[in-house]
Amino acid sequence: DNPFFWDLAAFCFHHTASDHVLFPNAKERSWTNAIEKTIVGNAWIESMKSLSNVEKQIWVNRLPEQLRVSIPENYFKNMMMNWDQVREMSRNGIGFGGHTMSHPILNQIPLDQAFTEIKGSKERIEKELGEKILSFAYPNGMSNNFNSDIELITSKAGYRAAFTLLNGPTLLREVKGNPYAIRRIFISHTHTLSNFAALTSYINRYRK
Repeated sequence: DNPFFWDLAAFCFHHTASDHVLFPNAKERSWTNAIEKTIVGNAWIESMKSLSNVEKQIWVNRLPEQLRVSIPENYFKNMMMNWDQVREMSRNGIGFGGHTMSHPILNQIPLDQAFTEIKGSKERIEKELGEKILSFAYPNGMSNNFNSDIELITSKAGYRAAFTLLNGPTLLREVKGNPYAIRRIFISHTHTLSNFAALTSYINRYRK
């Protein structure tokens, strides 16, 4: 029932009557309308990803007070799926993989802690589903969020493949060469067939 920091931040920005917020770099940004507020809110959330877990938690904990927002008791209760729902989805053909226990950016924490997060996720899902899971996705998943050390401990944790959020597609020879840095293609319900064709083109790898 505890929210991820970005969900808590989104709630605060959506409900605030304030028109400014302080960023970790000590700069203040303001807005004059809902669109600008959304842009600033998204930028604030992104700024959290460059902080250590301890610093991030401090800033997130202060945000409701900074934006003068009160969060109703149990507001985020049942926001996430429970294990019965996960098992139902698994029985009906939806696959699951690891994603850490608490969603830290892995190269911002000690390697032994990262290993615990990675392996613990695998063990918990396997216990709940009663089957082996072989794939993992790095939290945030950009090139500055994991490295060769993280790839190595992901392998040692028992995963056979790991996915990034870098634009794909990934060539088969690349996957065979290193199955722990696989690129992905984001497909939305808004994409048309021509969008799909463009996204699955190799040129998509170079899109910012």
